[in-house]
Amino acid sequence: ERLRLGDHSSEEVRRELLSHDKCEAGVDVLHIAEWSSVFKPICKEVGAESFKRAVRAELEHPLTEYPRIAVGPVVGKVTDDSARILVEPDRDVTIVVRLVPETGGAGVSQEIALTSGVPGVLRFSNLEPGTRYVADFQGARLHTDCCSFRTLPRGGWSVDRGDRPRFAVASCNKVYTSRQLPRGCKADLWRDLETRLRSGEQFDYMFHLGDNVYNDHEWYLMEKGKKKLEGFSCKWGVAMKWLKALDRSTWESKRHDVEELFRSAYRETWGHPPTRYVLANVPNLMIFDDHDIRDDFGDREQDLDPNSLDRWLAEIAYGILKQYQRQLYEDLPGEVRWDFHHHAMGDIGVAFVDVRGCKTFHRIDGDPAPFLGKVQWRRLEDEMMEQQGLFEGCRVMLMLMPVPIAYVNERATMYAGKRFVDDLLGQWSATVHLPEVPRFLRLCAQWRRARPGRQLVIVGGDVHEGGWTDIYTDDQTDCIRQLTTSAIANRMTKPYEALAVALTRSVASAYDNCRLAGNWRMTHYEWTNLRNYAVLECLGGADADEGRAVVRGQLVASDGTQLQRLQAHTTREPLRSVQMHAMAADAVGHVYNGLKSIPNYFFGGERRASFPALSAKG
Repeated sequence: ERLRLGDHSSEEVRRELLSHDKCEAGVDVLHIAEWSSVFKPICKEVGAESFKRAVRAELEHPLTEYPRIAVGPVVGKVTDDSARILVEPDRDVTIVVRLVPETGGAGVSQEIALTSGVPGVLRFSNLEPGTRYVADFQGARLHTDCCSFRTLPRGGWSVDRGDRPRFAVASCNKVYTSRQLPRGCKADLWRDLETRLRSGEQFDYMFHLGDNVYNDHEWYLMEKGKKKLEGFSCKWGVAMKWLKALDRSTWESKRHDVEELFRSAYRETWGHPPTRYVLANVPNLMIFDDHDIRDDFGDREQDLDPNSLDRWLAEIAYGILKQYQRQLYEDLPGEVRWDFHHHAMGDIGVAFVDVRGCKTFHRIDGDPAPFLGKVQWRRLEDEMMEQQGLFEGCRVMLMLMPVPIAYVNERATMYAGKRFVDDLLGQWSATVHLPEVPRFLRLCAQWRRARPGRQLVIVGGDVHEGGWTDIYTDDQTDCIRQLTTSAIANRMTKPYEALAVALTRSVASAYDNCRLAGNWRMTHYEWTNLRNYAVLECLGGADADEGRAVVRGQLVASDGTQLQRLQAHTTREPLRSVQMHAMAADAVGHVYNGLKSIPNYFFGGERRASFPALSAKG
């Protein structure tokens, strides 16, 4: 298709196809490929094994005459004087990377020996604060035209000094959805982020809240028998199908093949051109969720069984995950074996809350707090409330978590979770997790009250919707604002599905008088079922709210054809405690979108695209 459009030369197409085959199938797993009817007689004629040997030989040749960075560069944690950059080469190579200040001056260089197909990290120190650096790569070529970032001001951001740090926040990044958009589509949210960065718009960090890759593309449908396993897009399904047919004693001998299969999820997802550019030009920090491993991981009995195939594959996926995601902020093997991580950046504190690893890979039998785990609880409480805690000097706290803490209430969670949407059983509102909700909200409120001028916002992902929620106590003395953003690239719910979700979310809440847990209530407003990402900005000084820091948030949404900048909100706005009005507004919006989609369904838009015979000749 790309050759037909004239975007690539034939040699580039050949090279890209070989690279695609190598990353999706893996050289050593060709024997599980399902040949088409055209290939079967060829295989029979020449012998399947000799055919596969020929393919292996072809794939093992270097793809180009010059080494390339196959994954990355991905800019990781950046401070006022240091930075990390993750890269994965297409062959063993030693490279030199020089960071040069954009305004000129002496640069900083690092040399690193890289292993083919394995991500490595360049660590830079002694950088100048508040300086934009551009990376110059020698010894390997990039698939993107630029790699750059800006260091933090000396000592981190100060909102009183007038610093206004801005962050992009995203979750649920399914590359197969992005691939379905027309080439160069401006409504691709990753393309929008790339455009904003290229235009010089400020983004100081990007936070990824889970499902950062989909290792299990549509596995939930295959498990239910609604779809057959085809191709290699569902890495988890390919591995399950393959190893289920083998004796348990042989699994370990296939570890390398499975690792290569799971690595391909990152090579594909982070290889989407706009995504590649964004990751290379803004610092990134991540926390994982279930689809980074497998749908609902951590909520099933086999996930805790050390002898199960699910657990064995999950351990491999987790090891790969740490190489690509954890290395963005710490070395491997790290001294800290937990998956939550905290960062103080001057006035801004960032806490990534883990809801998956703590109840699986780091599970403690008999833990009284099974959702976050007692170790994570202890660390959070120490660093937020102790005088020497990490966040003692912060003015703003961003509590970042894969799932929103306030979404649906316990009644709706348990009813719908057991009958229709089992994902809900992995939410805060599930009965077994509910006692940790008021504890977490009390901690947030206590941190904010402990010093004047503080502000705190909760940001969640996962639910394929975006919107705002006010969480408040019965007497309304404490109010915490939550922003949910999901998904930057995934299937959108249809209008009638979105209406059903809105009614479940809001009517069930209203039925229980907006009760969340303990003495906390919630009100949802201005939700959208469109794909979206969030932009957060922290304000102080003249923009402060009676001396208190202010956080401004906005969702950027897309239906695949048009972009929308949705209504921005700030923490200085008054509490919203009337649920029915907000619910009615959401419902009317979904009904309107449904009516608006009817003409497109019959006469244009996506429906017309499904009839390729309707050409000029037709």
